[in-house]
Amino acid sequence: KPYVTQLVEATGETAHLGVLRQGQVVSLVNVESRYTVRTPATVGRHIPLHCASQGKAILASLSPDQLAHQLKDYVFTRHGPNTIVTPDRLLAELALVASRGYAVDNEEYEEGLRCIAAPVRDHSGGAMGAISIAGPTFRVSGSRLPALSRQVMRVAAGLSTALGYRGNAVPERSGR
Repeated sequence: KPYVTQLVEATGETAHLGVLRQGQVVSLVNVESRYTVRTPATVGRHIPLHCASQGKAILASLSPDQLAHQLKDYVFTRHGPNTIVTPDRLLAELALVASRGYAVDNEEYEEGLRCIAAPVRDHSGGAMGAISIAGPTFRVSGSRLPALSRQVMRVAAGLSTALGYRGNAVPERSGR
């Protein structure tokens, strides 16, 4: 919780820590923004992988075999105006996420909502989950995206270090 709280303090937006469970992201820790207009935080909430920044951050961190397992028989359901609904489009997005180190949900889950997530790694280098912020698009704007994404990645790196990650055990991502 201290890391999620730190992310709220750094960005002003609601922050979440989630993990991959049964093909969805499950929210474990949430701290709400201090703003009146904010994303409600619900522990235990399940969100589809393909249209959530946390889901994409986790998927982009998986090995090719793990990713293929997660996407086998996966159903792409439209939730927001920009939801990714094809495997090829998701794979292209995951390559971008892997290269830049963070994922964005740009009104993919809900219109007017933008989220930014980065993977949280454990001692083995595997992504054990993801930490994110969520807020209205008028505040989590394109112009603020670089600064906000740096804050998300900074806090994710701090939490990863606390979990024993040392930066040299990232699983091989060849094949994509």
